Amino acid sequence: MDYARAPLNRWERASLIILALVIVGFGVLVEMRAAFLDRRMSDLTVFLRAGWAVRSGADIYQVSDESNGWYYIYPPFFAILMSPLGEAPPGTEQTGWPYPVTVAVWYAFNVFLLFWSIHRLAKAMQAVSDDPEVRDQPAWCRRWVYLRMLPIYACIVPIGSTLSHGQTNIIILAMLCGM
Repeated sequence: MDYARAPLNRWERASLIILALVIVGFGVLVEMRAAFLDRRMSDLTVFLRAGWAVRSGADIYQVSDESNGWYYIYPPFFAILMSPLGEAPPGTEQTGWPYPVTVAVWYAFNVFLLFWSIHRLAKAMQAVSDDPEVRDQPAWCRRWVYLRMLPIYACIVPIGSTLSHGQTNIIILAMLCGM
């Protein structure tokens, strides 16, 4: 049997399960760091305040994150997209989801976009390959999984940094992969 087209062995399946557990465990760490410390350790609040400003009619570039004093500097379209998740500044009426729920949704959305982007890139590589075995490989065979997991393992530190700080890098990656 061809090694590349063979099903995953026990250790490879275990590594995928461990990766899934690391993603969940890291999500718990991100949640604690962003939502349950005295000072929010995430850029997400800046985006949420801009989303609130869109909903309330305030200037998106004048509202700030009270934890760090940061102001929104991104295009207005992103603030419009963030409006369903918007969080009001302290001292104003809070509408929408509680902040810990928003952090969890943002984290899960970014993890989904990461895997979607990697899958799109792998499919694009498969589609242009000169090797017909690469183009026609079955899903979940060894090569199929390696094409999707090796980029994640190679970029695990910047991916973790982006996820832990609530940044937009994975969204930008998804937009590039969607093109």
